Amino acid sequence: MKTIGLNTRKIQMLLAIWIIMTATTMISCGSDYVGNDPIVFPTESSDQLIPLPFFVRCDNGVPIDPATTTPETPLITDLGRQPILSPEGNQVTWGAWSKVTGSIVAECTEAGTKTTLDLQGLIPNGVYTVWNVTFKDPGFTGEFDSPGLPANVKAFGPIGPNDGSQSGFTASASGEGSISASTPPGTLGTVGEIEACALTDELEWHVVGLYHIDGETHGPVRGPDGNQAEQFAFIFKKAE
Repeated sequence: MKTIGLNTRKIQMLLAIWIIMTATTMISCGSDYVGNDPIVFPTESSDQLIPLPFFVRCDNGVPIDPATTTPETPLITDLGRQPILSPEGNQVTWGAWSKVTGSIVAECTEAGTKTTLDLQGLIPNGVYTVWNVTFKDPGFTGEFDSPGLPANVKAFGPIGPNDGSQSGFTASASGEGSISASTPPGTLGTVGEIEACALTDELEWHVVGLYHIDGETHGPVRGPDGNQAEQFAFIFKKAE
């Protein structure tokens, strides 16, 4: 009986050690958990896509007024003043430019800020890239400090790695497209740095789509003036 009691105590001790080791392993491997509670990362979705009039003009050089510009108006780029052409070589009109719609899901993760876009009404077979734009106080005002960049910009660069390697896609023949990429915190490709969670750590964050007339992406930069223009944006503002 004494021997049995001693073995029982040993078994109980070994069992206790195994439970502690197993619990430690579960905590260390499950990095999304603290104890038994999952870490909840901020997530936000939106279908409030905004067609952008700032980066294109009527073909006579007059700025676009969405309230009065007719859908048949041919477009040129604001930078470089070059015709905006489809891949087939036809000049894009304001009606075709502004009909883009879509949705976005923005998720903060351990790797940074993940953005997933689903889009319709794009220029058929058009080449696009998607960009992060963050703002310092007071945010976007509609004014521009330099060509192509609004006033108060804090950082600007492609989604995904800052070399732009995951920021591009080609629209389908019916004008549909999708893209998903995670932007790590730190230096963006063009200017400035982005925080770990753009939804909560940035005052204002825009996710912007550029159309590339030359059919090429240009890594961490937008490309030559006259060969690209910003067509649409999703806007997120930090909750007060």
